[in-house]
Amino acid sequence: MEADAKFLWRNVAQVKEELGVKKVYNADQSGVCFEYLPKHTISEKGAKTVWVRCGGKDKERLTDMFLVDSTGKQYTPFSSSYLSNKNDCEISSTC
Repeated sequence: MEADAKFLWRNVAQVKEELGVKKVYNADQSGVCFEYLPKHTISEKGAKTVWVRCGGKDKERLTDMFLVDSTGKQYTPFSSSYLSNKNDCEISSTC
């Protein structure tokens, strides 16, 4: 494993030099679902049914992006969101 990592970094350094690249950027994303309400629960047999109003937004999520460059400079994180047009509660009879 360590030999593979050294091989990778040697190749990255070689390509940087060949192309005249001064900075290399690395980005990572972290996704978060929000307003998620489960449609099914597991209960013991005979337990009282408790109804929960569905928010209809179980497909909506927010993705945060984190960016750093090869000098160690960290950039301001930014977000993107995915909002579905479909309202699952109006379609599904399980809500």
